[in-house]
Amino acid sequence: PVIAAGISLGDGKKGLMNITGSYIQSKGNEIEYQDYAMLNIKGAGSYFTPKNEVYGSVAFNANNYYLYGYDHSIYTYTKDELKQQFQDISFSAGIRNKVKTPMDISYNPNLQASFFTNVDKLSENTFVLEAPVEKRFNEMLSFKLSGKADVTSYTTKGYDPNNIKFDNYVFQIAPAVDFTSSMLKLHGGVTPTWSNADFYFLPDIYAEFKLRENGLLL
Repeated sequence: PVIAAGISLGDGKKGLMNITGSYIQSKGNEIEYQDYAMLNIKGAGSYFTPKNEVYGSVAFNANNYYLYGYDHSIYTYTKDELKQQFQDISFSAGIRNKVKTPMDISYNPNLQASFFTNVDKLSENTFVLEAPVEKRFNEMLSFKLSGKADVTSYTTKGYDPNNIKFDNYVFQIAPAVDFTSSMLKLHGGVTPTWSNADFYFLPDIYAEFKLRENGLLL
């Protein structure tokens, strides 16, 4: 069986919401346990104020597979021993401005979270917080500043001889200046990055030149 459906709500002025879902299931007839099932559900919406848009989403994915690719004439396993059950729950939320502020500053702080599990085997949780801000001086020149924090934890279950657990932390600050004209685009910045206890100073520079009016770029 296969099914997919979606619905949209709201007027797009005060708010809107989209809800989608799909499900598929298959069972093999020639190889034992050649089965799988996938379920995906997602809802995303926005609420509009006179100056801002508050947005968010939530999603759930569940996938079941079986490790059927062995020599069935030699080995014997139960279906539960072969089962791989993956689940992923994710959330996101943020706010961004719809109209110019008095100082012509744009902002879009947002948070993303994901909780992934291979049921009874492992889990991985991730949180990502971003806070980009842009100050536009005129049509050609703007200054951008973005901060980002990415925290991930990984844990196993029932792993011989010992379970594994570790965390990974990445923090970034990214100031940059953009210059844009009809024939030239310049972007110059740096991205100081802390990955756990290590520090990296990363460049963030590129240029784009329009060689001809018909759109040839270098």
